[in-house]
Amino acid sequence: MYEEFKEQLTRSAEGWYETGLPWKGNHPPLPNNKSGSLKRLENTVRKLENQGLLEQYDAIIKEQLDEGIVEPAEEQVVGREFYIPHKPVIRESAESTKLRIIYDASARAYDKAPSLNDCLHAGPLQNQLWSVLVRARFHPVLTTGDMKQAFLQVRIRMQDRDAMRFHWIAYIETRRVETLRFTRALFGLSSSPFLLGGVIKQHLENCRKAYPEIVNEIEKSLYVDNLINGGPTV
Repeated sequence: MYEEFKEQLTRSAEGWYETGLPWKGNHPPLPNNKSGSLKRLENTVRKLENQGLLEQYDAIIKEQLDEGIVEPAEEQVVGREFYIPHKPVIRESAESTKLRIIYDASARAYDKAPSLNDCLHAGPLQNQLWSVLVRARFHPVLTTGDMKQAFLQVRIRMQDRDAMRFHWIAYIETRRVETLRFTRALFGLSSSPFLLGGVIKQHLENCRKAYPEIVNEIEKSLYVDNLINGGPTV
């Protein structure tokens, strides 16, 4: 599976890595879930209005549009088509981001229909968490790091983006519904940890010749998007 991933992994001149979604070869036909997504959108907008969060939710999606994380979907579908429902999660205790948008790639168009996540390989390619934590305890001084928006650093190739469509309202005033799609791996997709792990592995491989010892240490100290390591002194 990793070898197939490597074959389709490319890197742009700017340094971005781009890959396809790891589809299961024998997955059943995937219904597009368009009507289910529209129904969920109606409920979500109503809920956001009642909570006074509609403008804030809209601002998050508009910011993702500006950054190229999502883009307007073309009318002509390329490859598989799926519409991912989404909803707000509010964390009052959070210091920074109190409102998050959660995308449900496990949603089904109807009972017993496969979800998008059912059709994708989740993949291995991860250190065991207990192994990373135990290794870190050998250092007198612990260091930890976290990659910012890690999944969103992995770009998805054009022919797979229509499987990551979603609905939103183009203008709050008119409530006209528009179709957007993700250009990056997203939180909620079962294969995102594998895709991120594969990109990191390849990037470290590219750096191994120049920094063999550092790459070796980083490889054993990573868990998904977290680095847990340390040293003898501050």
